[in-house]
Amino acid sequence: MTTSSLLWLRGDAGSGKSYLTSLVVEDLLQPHLDMQTLLAFFYCSRTSGQSERQEPRDILRSIVRQLSSPVTGLPLKPPVLVKYKQKRLAASPPATLGLKESKELIKELIQDGYSSITIIIDGLDECNSQKRGDIFRYLVELLRLPGTVVKIFICSRNEPDIFESFGDLNSLCIDASNNTEDIRRFVEQEVETRLLGGKADDGLKEMVKKKLCEKAQGIFRWVALQLDAICDPEFVYIADDVKHKLQKLAETLQQTYAGIFEMISKYPPDSREVTERALRWSMCAQQLLSTQEFLAAISMNSDGRYVRRTKHEILRMCRSLLVDEKLDTFRLSHLSVKEYIEESKPLEYGEIQLHTTAAETCLLFLDYGNKNLRNDPKVAGFYKYAVIYWPNHCYMAA
Repeated sequence: MTTSSLLWLRGDAGSGKSYLTSLVVEDLLQPHLDMQTLLAFFYCSRTSGQSERQEPRDILRSIVRQLSSPVTGLPLKPPVLVKYKQKRLAASPPATLGLKESKELIKELIQDGYSSITIIIDGLDECNSQKRGDIFRYLVELLRLPGTVVKIFICSRNEPDIFESFGDLNSLCIDASNNTEDIRRFVEQEVETRLLGGKADDGLKEMVKKKLCEKAQGIFRWVALQLDAICDPEFVYIADDVKHKLQKLAETLQQTYAGIFEMISKYPPDSREVTERALRWSMCAQQLLSTQEFLAAISMNSDGRYVRRTKHEILRMCRSLLVDEKLDTFRLSHLSVKEYIEESKPLEYGEIQLHTTAAETCLLFLDYGNKNLRNDPKVAGFYKYAVIYWPNHCYMAA
């Protein structure tokens, strides 16, 4: 391809868009001998404690960073060095790049000797809805730059403002008609290895595969949740248990989440409290918490007792709503989980309740009576968080 272009991958929640985007990134990250081509990518997110993964300014800053030093060990590109020296001489905050500065630098870097640049942004619908129009217009501007071929790949849901900006450009829509085969392969692999511990008979396996593929309607996320339930070794022991689950499959993602929360509501009081606390912290943390910091936060009971919880316990209690990542952190398993909670559980998980829980936890850690706890290396990281962010949580709880 010798001309600049933009491709928009769009589809409904849970249809597998981010997974496909990750495959594109993985393929383009493979080493190439041509040093005149470059890749920059960014994954937007509303499910983590990183607000910077939602802001246009931070998206463009990340792209600047990737374009400014494409190969580890090589010097920074001249436009970035010039801007750094200007900032250093000014010696006045803010020292970070603003949105306008990032825009200018990206244009300069794109035209700094590259024949081709590829920019990939996943989850553009998770970008701040009040500000994202600016980045939409900017991406289209990049396509008009002379000299360098700019290829832009964006991935999002079918949001009206995104459609208005990119609907006339190239787009691919994921629906039930074009990911059926991918879902079938996914179901087949999971059923073969997970159903009844991999020991289910062929007839039962075929029954499960057929049922899930028939009802999937192109939604990977729905399929994954049903498989988690059907293959759960703590509740499914024999073939009849599997058949019982198949007869009561939820029709939609929303119904599936409702069923999970109904199960949580029947937990013993202590387990239910821990589960709710884990979900609240995953929604309101002011920065990304490490696994140890997250576990410390939810191990503090509302009565001031500290009972250390384990990663296994939390994942088991939160079922498929929470996941632990390779990056040493917990997060909600999917944006649709957060959306369901916000829409269906406003009393238990509204902003005031979220930050009340967080503020109470922080203050309990800072309480004089818990001073010995601060010396525990598993708690030290969260103690620092509490020192910094307790005023924020108190303010937002009020």
